[in-house]
Amino acid sequence: MAGLAVLASLSATACRGDGGPAVQVTTTVPPTTTTTEPVTVPGAIRTATGAGGAPRDDRIGPPGNGRPSDGTLTAGTCFNEALVDEGGEARHVTAAVDCAVAHDGEVFNVVQLEGQPGSPFAGDREVGRVAGVTCLDAFEPYVGREYATSRLRIAVLRPTESTWGRGDRAVVCTLYDQDLRPLVGTMRGAAL
Repeated sequence: MAGLAVLASLSATACRGDGGPAVQVTTTVPPTTTTTEPVTVPGAIRTATGAGGAPRDDRIGPPGNGRPSDGTLTAGTCFNEALVDEGGEARHVTAAVDCAVAHDGEVFNVVQLEGQPGSPFAGDREVGRVAGVTCLDAFEPYVGREYATSRLRIAVLRPTESTWGRGDRAVVCTLYDQDLRPLVGTMRGAAL
């Protein structure tokens, strides 16, 4: 139940126009970057980059990294990520937001790995390798800039052994600002 409340709050944070937690100050860093520095809003949700209007939650790390996908993020979706406490256990929650407002990350590719139901898990290292290569190959066509010279970084949501056994085959390639600053606007073709 707490997860649903946070999801609603994360979505509302990005979409409110009534003076609520979505207040942002846009800064112009060099002209080729699009980032914002969030204004701290009392009661706002802490996200991976601070895009929710509260200070960055350093416990999260890069948004969209290393965990299984919850199946809600599709290519082109911008999102915020927060930690919610459910019964004394922290759980990562992602919420899709409008790319026009400050956000933690953006999905730039989603693929399904091969593997029939009941097939053995190839192991974290192999799944991570395949996911990494898949995402790296899709980065430049989406962003319009070679990864090595980009200020954007890749994070990958991918199956784990336990989710593989439940049929999870999704590799979700996400991107975020290398300095963990909020992004504003889609990064599709941004050449950052």
